[in-house]
Amino acid sequence: MLSPVKTADSERVVPLPKNLLDVLRQHQAAQLADKERAGASWQEHGMVFTTGVGTLIEPRNLKRHFDRLCRQAGSTTYGTRAPRCSTTRA
Repeated sequence: MLSPVKTADSERVVPLPKNLLDVLRQHQAAQLADKERAGASWQEHGMVFTTGVGTLIEPRNLKRHFDRLCRQAGSTTYGTRAPRCSTTRA
């Protein structure tokens, strides 16, 4: 559920490192391509991370995907409430 901040003082500007801005710009370009492919099926919500048709990502689906990535990476811990994916390297 999205809602406005409680007070104007609650709003924050978060500084981002340049390399993260570059990655987010690449993601934005990919999302615009998704939007073009989806055509009339696209549902605009103004979110940075969405499904291929612009809808909000369901938390359970995100966790399932994250757990799969952790297993593929050989993670020693996954499936916990905290989104940690640590790998052991020799």
